[in-house]
Amino acid sequence: MPYSLRHPQKPDHEISEYSYSQWNSVLLRNNEANICSAKRIAPVGTCSIYTRKAHAQILSLYQQANSYRRLFNASFLLISLCLLFAATTIAEHVRELEVSEGVPIGHQIGFIGEFSHGMDSGPPYLIVPVPGSAVDTDLAIDHTTGDIRTKVYLDRESRASYSLVAIPLSGENVRVVLRVLDENDNAPTFPQPVMNIEFPENTPRDVKRTLNPARDLDLGQYNTQRYNIVSGNFNNAFRLSSHRERDGVLYLDLQINGFLDRETTPAYTLVIEALDGGSPPLRGQMTVNITIQDVNDNQPIFNQSRYFATVSENATVGTSVLQVCATDIDSDENGLVEYSINRRQSDKEQIFRIDSQTGLISVNKPLDFETKELHELVVVAKDQGEQSLETTAFVSIRVTDVNDNLPSINVIFLSDDATPKISESAKPGEIVARISVNDPDSKAEYSNVNVTLNGGDGHFGLSTRDNIIYLVIVSQPLDRESQSNYTLSVVATDNGTPPLHASKTIYLRVTDINDNAPEFEHEVYDANVMEVADPGTSVLKVTAFDRDEGNNSAVLYALADTSETHAEWFQIDRHTGLITTRSQIDCETEPVPQLTVVAKDNGHPPLSSTATVLVTIHDVNDNEPIFDQSFYNVSVAENEPVGRCILKVSASDPDCGVNAIVNYTLGNGIKQLADFEVRSAAGEICITSELDYEKRSSYEFPVIAIDRVNRNGVRYSIYSGDPESYFSIDTITGNIRIANHLDHETRAQILLNIQAMSGDPPAYGHTQVCMSILGISNEPLFYLAFISLGCNYVIMMRLKDAVISILKLRSEFLL
Repeated sequence: MPYSLRHPQKPDHEISEYSYSQWNSVLLRNNEANICSAKRIAPVGTCSIYTRKAHAQILSLYQQANSYRRLFNASFLLISLCLLFAATTIAEHVRELEVSEGVPIGHQIGFIGEFSHGMDSGPPYLIVPVPGSAVDTDLAIDHTTGDIRTKVYLDRESRASYSLVAIPLSGENVRVVLRVLDENDNAPTFPQPVMNIEFPENTPRDVKRTLNPARDLDLGQYNTQRYNIVSGNFNNAFRLSSHRERDGVLYLDLQINGFLDRETTPAYTLVIEALDGGSPPLRGQMTVNITIQDVNDNQPIFNQSRYFATVSENATVGTSVLQVCATDIDSDENGLVEYSINRRQSDKEQIFRIDSQTGLISVNKPLDFETKELHELVVVAKDQGEQSLETTAFVSIRVTDVNDNLPSINVIFLSDDATPKISESAKPGEIVARISVNDPDSKAEYSNVNVTLNGGDGHFGLSTRDNIIYLVIVSQPLDRESQSNYTLSVVATDNGTPPLHASKTIYLRVTDINDNAPEFEHEVYDANVMEVADPGTSVLKVTAFDRDEGNNSAVLYALADTSETHAEWFQIDRHTGLITTRSQIDCETEPVPQLTVVAKDNGHPPLSSTATVLVTIHDVNDNEPIFDQSFYNVSVAENEPVGRCILKVSASDPDCGVNAIVNYTLGNGIKQLADFEVRSAAGEICITSELDYEKRSSYEFPVIAIDRVNRNGVRYSIYSGDPESYFSIDTITGNIRIANHLDHETRAQILLNIQAMSGDPPAYGHTQVCMSILGISNEPLFYLAFISLGCNYVIMMRLKDAVISILKLRSEFLL
């Protein structure tokens, strides 16, 4: 889209730009006469004709546009460019100015026409900044005077020069070039504040290591000029060297100035500064951490050149004799010391050994003073460097003579098989073992030896008559169940200097006798069983333990035969103690049978104990109440008051428990009358309204006796046996229903585990229902569900749909 600006007084003069991005052309057009024609040029357009009249008109237009610069900024720039390139066809003068960076805002830099008299006609000027030179943002130029001032703080590092073209009325171009002079306003800066390097401690003198150089944005003498080591250069170990490359950077090297020794100084922390050429110079610092790497330049050093030690000839193998010590001031593997004995020069018999890590010398073979009294060892200490260094020390070990013959002890056990054992039935004074001792150092047999017995907690003692033969005897009664094993120690001591001790350990086992009867976990057990339980139903498992061992602890169970407690209803597994029903049981006969369980061990003679099992038989309401007479006859006067009871009926129920409690109610026929009532618990017939002989002289009504079965609060559930959910149970009624289609080929038999719960705290009952599913042809299928042996019910049903009720359970688990 073209930009255009029309002269306010001369509308026929117009300055336009057409398609600048495509044609890069500028058009200065006068509608009355072609003063400037368009050219296609690159990158900008120039005018082929330029006149003073046009300049005056454009300058006037410029003055107008200047007041509206924000509105016509784009058009003004196009005008300026056209004038700039038109003017270059006439003449161009160069005005060079300089200003230091950082001068205050408003600082006067100079005048455009100063020192150029005769070269241009002077102000006013048309100011045309070079695109991208930031003249408009950084400089304030008065076009009426040519005065140039700063609008911001100038920074040479951001912009080093500014360029513009000033066009006076005479039409000559004045190209103004403003150079920003450098000031020392930037300190040298290292790229990293810390640098880490390493030198092996044997690094030769003058070896260099390049460091990161400092860089300074300033120029010339204000750039980095030199480097110094400020601190950390102990013993003047390092020095700096630098050189400048073509890129103007002063590069830095660190050189070895002396000899490095890690053992003396393992690390250096140098503070290096870079200085520029300012006055005063600006500085930048960097810390260089130097790690001195170890080399194996030190051999191990023993803390003694010769060692002396003594050891008794009776020292056992492994006894410590002496510890040598050598240190190596190198680090890591170079400082690790390993010890050895030079077998070519000493101890070829390997009587001694040395720990390679600790330097501990110990006895490796039995010593004998009579064979060799003095042993001379050459011990070598060697480090673990790649080229290991070593040193040697001499060790003199003197063997001292001792009483080195121990008494010998011989024990003979007097048991039937000569093994260390004693029966727990042994009486005090009974002999356990015979002991004889001998000292090879003594010329007299059995002389100068004392024998003692330790251990046994006082249950055993030692006796002798001649200090030659010793007997181990029982001192206190034994009980294997309290302690079945004893550890005895026989100690023989000679009279040498120093005295020698010999000991022998006896592990004595106490054998068992049948002295403990079996013990039940409880003296009285409580069990529950349903009255309808089939023979073989589990009732309770009792357990008895016998503290004896072996056959003496093997327990067998039996039920005491007591007919008065109906023990014949039950049986017990002689090995496991599981009590089950043997036959049908009857709550009405005996609601709580009392069983006596006998546990007998297998000892000789056998011992036994008993426990009582109280079996509560849960009644099934299988008997109806029976009146003591089938007809009751009573006479009553018509003037008997209301509330008077005239008769008491009585019925009994042979069931037990709550099933035997009888309640009474009137039959349906009497509900039409309001003259009598029956008291539910007592069975009393009482008058409820006034009687009138003339209206009614006789009454006949039934009285019903009902036992008190309470089915409320019972909840049923299938807790296992039906993972495919073929069946469901009504939690209230106990109805078992088919929940999914049955498939004989998939599951031919299903064992349901049923639980009933009631009360608070709840009481539980359990039973099993075994479903055997038989498929018959492809006609409407009949399925028979049978209860396997051990279950409580036998059921047969015909399948009509998937929700047919096949079984109803009661809390007593009855059909």
